[in-house]
This record gives sequence, structure tokens and C-alpha cells, in this order.
Amino acid sequence: MIRILAWNLNHRSRPKRIPAGVVDAIRQLRPDILVLNEYVQGADHRRLWDDLRSAGLGNIQVSERRPGHNQVLMASRFDFIVGAVPAPSIHCDSHGRTNFLAASFREPEFTLIGMRAPAYESVKQLRDYWGELSATLRVTASRKVVVIGDMNGDPENEKSIGGQHLASLCKEGWKIPRADGDWSYKADSGAYTSRIDHVVASPGIRMASASYITALPGIIVAGTRAEAALSDHAICLGEVDFGG
Repeated sequence: MIRILAWNLNHRSRPKRIPAGVVDAIRQLRPDILVLNEYVQGADHRRLWDDLRSAGLGNIQVSERRPGHNQVLMASRFDFIVGAVPAPSIHCDSHGRTNFLAASFREPEFTLIGMRAPAYESVKQLRDYWGELSATLRVTASRKVVVIGDMNGDPENEKSIGGQHLASLCKEGWKIPRADGDWSYKADSGAYTSRIDHVVASPGIRMASASYITALPGIIVAGTRAEAALSDHAICLGEVDFGG
């Protein structure tokens, strides 16, 4: 069983200081692989990387960096090679690339995609992005693939384009476990919440489960600024059994 932790850090395309509580939360949960999305590599990234290495997550890669864009950071106990799956880019702008990082692992042998679906306002951009991403995943369906992160969509709510595509993948045998917990995102006003962070596993993976972590001992993981939360997104903690 592999523990994969994904967390949207709410950088909103700007470099921000990484609070000490972020690393404390990661240490408490002891993931085998960490995926940070809506992350922007800032001046204190060397300290963060040193802290991750001291927590046993010594293999670190970050997606492409561009001004005004978010990135994805992946840190792991296991060696990996990036570039296993192409990022959405043919019909989409560069946000599709910077918010995406795909890695190949040897033991166990699988592909991990850490991502954040860009919050495009244009319906055409959303359809292009999800159409390309879904087509890419369908090509990889015979392999052991896990996708994790902020998908800005919910397969149980097909009002959004992302939700529609996630629901279609479920019908094709992909596993999207319903995470334990009430929500993964809370608006800063506190007026509404949603479930938009997910674990998605290809049909050949034996089992996958997920949970939303909004609080840990001494740490408010997710909530509003008034609550002094570290982010507006919960940690999405996935456990994956790849089988034989």
C-alpha cells in the first residue's frame, strides 16, 4: 500500500512563504509520495526542500516555472523519472503544462500524475483542457496510473465540465474513491464548500481509497483566513494497492 498526499497550497500563482505548519502536517501524515499543487517556487524553496529531504522525501521535482503560473511539486521516498505522460498543451495555454507533473516509478511500477486543473473562465478552454486530458488518460488505461490533485470538478456533480469528464472515466472503469470527509475546498467567506480534490486510479489498480484532512493535532490544515488555516484546500490523502 502506497500513501500519496496531495495538497493545494493556495499560492494563486504568486510565490508565498511556506509556513512551518505545512511541513509539520506532512511529517505527521508520513506519506510515501507528496504532491503540492497551486504551488509557486519561491525564495524559501531551498528550506522547504531541505525539510522534505529530512522527512525522507528526498527525490524532488517541480513542473515548469513561468511568471504568473502555478506549479506542481512532487517529492518521494522512491526514485522516479518525470515526463511519463504528456501534459495537456495542444489546444490549451501554458497553464495546462505548469499545473501538471507526470512521473514513472519502478518499484512498484506505476505512473503518477500530480495536477491542478486550471480554473479557466472560458468554456472552450475548459472543454479543450478536459478533452485532451481525458484522451491522454484513455490511452494509458491499460497501465497502472494514479492521478491526484485539485481537479476543480466532482464526478458526483456533472454541472461542471471537469465533473462530466470524471464521471465518464468512472463509467469506463477508472476508480475515483469517494473521500472520507465533508469537503476539500472552503471559500474564504466560509459560505460554501466543495469536493474537488481527488484520487483517480486506472482500471487495473486493485484498490484505492481517499480521505480529506482538514485538521491535525495543533494544525488547522484547511479553512478560511479568519480560521488561520494553512490553505483553503484540505489535504487529499490517497492509499493505493497496486496488486500483483
